[in-house]
Formats: sequence, structure tokens, C-alpha cells
Amino acid sequence: MGLFSKKPGLEKIDIERLLKHGFIATGNKRAPVRYADEEYRGLTLNYMPHFLKGCFTGCQRLENLLYGCEDRETVTIHAGAFDNCANLKTIEIRSFSGGIVVEDGAFCNCPLLEKVYISYQFMRPIIGNEPFSNCPNAKIVFGSASTYTHGW
Repeated sequence: MGLFSKKPGLEKIDIERLLKHGFIATGNKRAPVRYADEEYRGLTLNYMPHFLKGCFTGCQRLENLLYGCEDRETVTIHAGAFDNCANLKTIEIRSFSGGIVVEDGAFCNCPLLEKVYISYQFMRPIIGNEPFSNCPNAKIVFGSASTYTHGW
């Protein structure tokens, strides 16, 4: 299988969109694309339902992430997708008709992470164990009503 071969949850078109947004291909089967543009501080993506393990690992410049999926797809942020993003401060994830899955350790070791907005319409989010470990100041907002602060 080549880099652009069809993999579960990651279509060729998704990879091509990422490559246009400052990513590079890694050849890694688990993370076929990875953030690369050192000058890019914010990222807005639509219609890509999976953030694979390692796709943003160690990204030092990324500060803000806005992600929305309007289709009836489940948005999945896999374990380690945003591990060690030292300057990541704000995340907003929207799924208008599908579900949202945040796996174990999806945002580990993001010390500046302050705000995480997870909005959903029909299906409640599925949140893994300690998805925000070592993010001491993160405040998580689900939907528009419930807010809690964690100390992972």
C-alpha cells in the first residue's frame, strides 16, 4: 500500500486537503501526514473526520485549532494526535450531526492548553481516559451547558 492508499477513516481526498494546509507526508502508516509549516499558528479544517495518532505530535507553533464536520460522520481524535504541542491554547471541535470521540491521551502534554470546546447536536461525545493529561489549566466545555475544569 502506498501513502495515498485507502485506509479506514482517512481518504485520499483528506490527505490532499491536509497537504494544502501546511502538512507534509511522512510515509508513516499510522500518521501519513504531519504538520510541517513552522509559521502557521492556527488551523481550520472541515470534512476530515479523523486526526490520526502522531499527526500533530511535537508541533511547537500551533496555538489554535478549529475543526468542524458538517456531514453525518463521527469526528475522532486518536490517542497522541496532539501530544506535546507546547503552545496549543484553544481547541474547538464541532460535529453537527455525527458523534465526537476523543481517545485516551489525545492532547497529552499541552501545558498552555486553556480552553477546549466540544459542541455536538445529537450524539453525546465519547471521551477516553485522561485525554488531557498534563494539561493543568484546561477548561472543557461540552455543548453549551456543562463546564468543568480537570486536573489531569
